[in-house]
Amino acid sequence: METRLISLKYKNSKSDIVLIGIAYTTVIILTFSIIIPFLLIFLQSITPRSAMTGEWYSIIPKQVTFDAYGYLLVSSKLIIKAFKNSFFLVVIGGSLSLIATTMAAYTLSKQYLPYRKILTYFVYIPMIIGGGLIPTFLVVKFIGLYGSLWACVIPGMVGSWNVFLMRNFFREIPESLEEAALLDGANDVQILVKVMLPVSLPAIATIGLFYAVGQWNSWFTPSIYLNSREQWPVQMVVRQMLAQFDWTSVESIQDMEELLINIPTDNVKKASVFIATLPVLVFYPFAQKYFVKGLVVGSIKG
Repeated sequence: METRLISLKYKNSKSDIVLIGIAYTTVIILTFSIIIPFLLIFLQSITPRSAMTGEWYSIIPKQVTFDAYGYLLVSSKLIIKAFKNSFFLVVIGGSLSLIATTMAAYTLSKQYLPYRKILTYFVYIPMIIGGGLIPTFLVVKFIGLYGSLWACVIPGMVGSWNVFLMRNFFREIPESLEEAALLDGANDVQILVKVMLPVSLPAIATIGLFYAVGQWNSWFTPSIYLNSREQWPVQMVVRQMLAQFDWTSVESIQDMEELLINIPTDNVKKASVFIATLPVLVFYPFAQKYFVKGLVVGSIKG
């Protein structure tokens, strides 16, 4: 009761008010600096061609057209295939990466693991020393993954930093939970699946978000290992549109001249950027609470 009365009587000093005001102002400025460019891209994507090239152009369009979105989401088979390829990389690639990372982290978190230090060094070395682009390409081609979407999944399936982050999270879990499961007759696999994973949702969501966003935003790796436009993910298609909008690379387009008249190039570019960014912005708020908690808890110990 006394503590509550003291907290009610407490008043912020002038310096505290100034600091709070600066903090809120900084957050508002940063928020607008992120929202405004994204909003401008969307407004430009729905601005008609006459407004884009005319004298009466304004930030907020007086006329609106969604022809670019109709082309990208309905008419263009290339972007639809790109979404399928990106979802494959995010769902299948991200899931495999998360499973492999979880098993490796759980194994390295056990003090009784034979040769634990040597295995930890094997995981740590790739963080500071990479094999190089050419050797990696030769390995991918030698094992027959070149030209396949699996080339964008298997070579970089496990990230060392993610393994250490999840390992630290497992080390924070009380050993009494594992000991109780052992007394009940559970083996290591059952302990991991039925005991560790349910209490590790923040770490799993954090690592899963890292892998999913990494796969969704990836374009460099697909540009090296994929040799067909039908295998391109969304970011690769968007990059091609921004670098050079080549109508001849778009499949099953019959009325080329009509599309050039009705759908301006700039609209398609802006719409493609907006579409490629929107899924991450929609998904991130749902995983944010797990992301923050998992990142903080998993980084307590080194």
